[in-house]
Amino acid sequence: METTWKFEPPMKLISCLLFLFFLPLAANAQNNYTQAIQQGDDALRKKQFKTAINKYFAAEAFDPSKKAEVQKKVNRAFDAIEALRREAEQASRLAQDALAQVKVEQRRTESALDQANKLISAFYFYADRFALAFKENEFYFLDKNGDPVTKLGKWEKAEQFDRRGFAKVENNALSYLLDTLGNAYRVAYEIQDLGPEVQALDLFAKRLGQIPEKVFQQSQLEILLVENNWLKSLPKGIGLFPNLTTLDLSSNQLIDLPMELYKLPKLTYMDLRDNPLVKEETVRQRLIQFLPNCTIHGISDAEISSTFAREKQFSQASYYLRKALESDSSNYKDWYNLSWYALFTDNPENAIKFALKTLELNPEAQRVETNLALGYLLSDQWPKANSIYLKWKGKRFHDQIRLCDDIFLQDITDLEDAGITHPDFEKVKKLFEK
Repeated sequence: METTWKFEPPMKLISCLLFLFFLPLAANAQNNYTQAIQQGDDALRKKQFKTAINKYFAAEAFDPSKKAEVQKKVNRAFDAIEALRREAEQASRLAQDALAQVKVEQRRTESALDQANKLISAFYFYADRFALAFKENEFYFLDKNGDPVTKLGKWEKAEQFDRRGFAKVENNALSYLLDTLGNAYRVAYEIQDLGPEVQALDLFAKRLGQIPEKVFQQSQLEILLVENNWLKSLPKGIGLFPNLTTLDLSSNQLIDLPMELYKLPKLTYMDLRDNPLVKEETVRQRLIQFLPNCTIHGISDAEISSTFAREKQFSQASYYLRKALESDSSNYKDWYNLSWYALFTDNPENAIKFALKTLELNPEAQRVETNLALGYLLSDQWPKANSIYLKWKGKRFHDQIRLCDDIFLQDITDLEDAGITHPDFEKVKKLFEK
C-alpha cells in the first residue's frame, strides 16, 4: 500500500516574510565605505541577504552622503528576497496541485519546503518576537506567526530594533524611535534640531568631550543616547530630566557618576558598558543600591570581563568570566571567550579544554576551532593543530565572510602583538601564505 503524504506548506509565513535585520556593530571589519559596499555586493551575489543588508547599512554609517546609493542596493536585496519568496510560493502551489502523484511530486514538495524554511530561518527576530518586513513600499513588523504587529505601525523608512529595544523609523520626513510597545518618540540626531517637541536625543559617536549645555535645557527628554563619545564625567545637570527613562552612556571614559543621576525618578534603563567606572566595586554597589528598579548593562561579571578584554587585560577578563560561569555554565559564548583569554595568559591547556567545552555546548560554534588549533600549537601538539588548519584551509565558517585562512593569520598576529611567540607560527604563515 502506498503512503499518502500530506503537505501543508507554511504559505502564510512565506507570503509575508521579507526582512531587514540588525546592524549594531557590523562595521567592525570594514575600513571604509567602498569596502563595506563591496562586501555587501559579494554577500548579495551569494544570496547571503542578512550579511548584505548589514554591510550596506554599515557603508551608510561611513558616508551618510551616499544614502541614496545605499538605499538602491538595499532595495535590490529586497527584490532578490521577493524573487526567492515568489519562487518558493510557486513551487508550493505546484506541490499542492500534484499531491495525487505522490511519488513524483514528493521531491518538489520537500524542495519547496526546504527553500521556505531557509527563508524563514534567515529572519532576525528581535528578542525572538519581531522581524522587520517590507511590502508595497511600506515597512512594518511581523511576529513569529507571520502576522503584522499592528501596534508597531507602518513606516516609510525603518530599521530593525537595536539592542536597546528601539527601531529607527520615519514618516512624513519626521524621525522617531519606536519601542516594542508601539510608542514612537520624536528624535533629534543633532543639537541644533532640539526643540520642545523632541522626546529623544541620539548623539551617537559625535566625539563629544562633554554633553552640550543646551541639552540640559530640554527637561522634556525621555531618552538620551550618548554612546561612543569621549565623556569622562557627567555634570550635575543630568538630574534635570524628570521624565528620563532611558540613558545610554556606553563606550565612553566615565570614571564616576554624580549623585544627581541616582535620583532620576523614572529611569528604567541605563547602559554603562565599556566605561572604566564599571570596574569599580563601590560604583557597582551604589548603582544596585540606589537604582533597584533600573536595568543596568555593564555591571554584570560577564560584561566586566568584556571591558577588561577590550583593554587587553586578559587575566582580569578571565577572572570575571569565571565568576559569571559559576552562576551559569551553559553559555557557550562565555566558554568561547574564556578559551581565547587563556591563550594570552600562558595557559594553552585551558584554551583547549574551554574550546572543547564550547563545542560540547554548541557543535555549530565552528569559529572556536581557531582557539583550539592555537591551544594545540602552543602546547607543542602541532599534528593536531595542523589537522584543524588543513580542515579549514580555503573555507569559511558558516557565520563569516572572511576566509578561515585570514582569521587564522589574524589570530597569530594578535598573539605576536601581545608578545606571545612560538616557532610553529611560521608553519601557519607558510601554510596560508597568498
